[in-house]
Amino acid sequence: MIVRDQGLDEIDEQAWERFITGSNNGTMFSRPRFYHHHDHPVSVRYIGCYEGEDLVAGLVGAFNKDDTEFISPVKASYGGLILPPAAFSDTEKALTVILEYFKTMDVQQIQLTFPPLLYQRQLNQDLDFLLRYHGFRESQVLISSIASTDEYSGETISRDNWKSIKKARNSGIKLGSLGDFEAFYELLLQNKSKFNLKPTHSLSEIKQLFKLFPDEMNLTGAWLDGKLIAATMTMHCHPRVLLVFYICSLSKYKRYRPVNLMMHEICLRAKDEGIAAVDFGVSMETDTDNPMDPRRSLIYFKEHFNTHGFLRIRYEWRREQLPVSSKR
Repeated sequence: MIVRDQGLDEIDEQAWERFITGSNNGTMFSRPRFYHHHDHPVSVRYIGCYEGEDLVAGLVGAFNKDDTEFISPVKASYGGLILPPAAFSDTEKALTVILEYFKTMDVQQIQLTFPPLLYQRQLNQDLDFLLRYHGFRESQVLISSIASTDEYSGETISRDNWKSIKKARNSGIKLGSLGDFEAFYELLLQNKSKFNLKPTHSLSEIKQLFKLFPDEMNLTGAWLDGKLIAATMTMHCHPRVLLVFYICSLSKYKRYRPVNLMMHEICLRAKDEGIAAVDFGVSMETDTDNPMDPRRSLIYFKEHFNTHGFLRIRYEWRREQLPVSSKR
């Protein structure tokens, strides 16, 4: 098994697309097309493990300025070592080959942020065990709320949530596909400003994402008497999982419960389309010193949709007294 370290302009994009979409745990955040949506180019590296000419494992991320640290993902939600459904021995071989490569490059630190467990075609935790065994430690753990569509129905959600959904319908809330990016972004800006935050994406980046991933991206709007009062942006970022990336609404229309109705219909649609899970995203406080502080009110709201907590783990490896054989 050999390692090839290449930039976005050097790789065979079709080969990487096939590998990631067919892998056990790869997401759209590692697909080459994803890195064409940023307003400013990202110096991303595609580090692949090859058996002959076959790509059998991969890592997508970036080095820092002096090449002493490697981070995956970069300007994305999820990354880490991407593997096909693999035996324990194959997983360990790929991990050790990657680690040896970084050691020869004099890399001092590695950060890998993986998607939650349900972002796997075949569920197993071989890699979690092997990361710990080979010196990786958890440097950050966040909690994400995920609903299994197999368990989702009007009967499995909370009674209070069902009342809110009925209220939205009785109030005349209308849902539909939203094609007005500017209206969506204005609504998003208003929501983020309440928390002194800015959206992860610019308006132009969102538009580009929809051009690059027309089948994976979706905007849903909620209207009352013709006025847009709430919206969501979702990403079908893994064959098993639909990720709810943005939820926004106008505060003065909260009493009509448009978000409850939107999220209910999104879950039902995902179930009809054969998607296994809907990821409502992490629920963390943004104004405290501890990044692990949970936003309990948000977790409680998501639990009304029969969600369960899954961990988003960032692993960190630090080089200690290891001999340096070469520079990158």
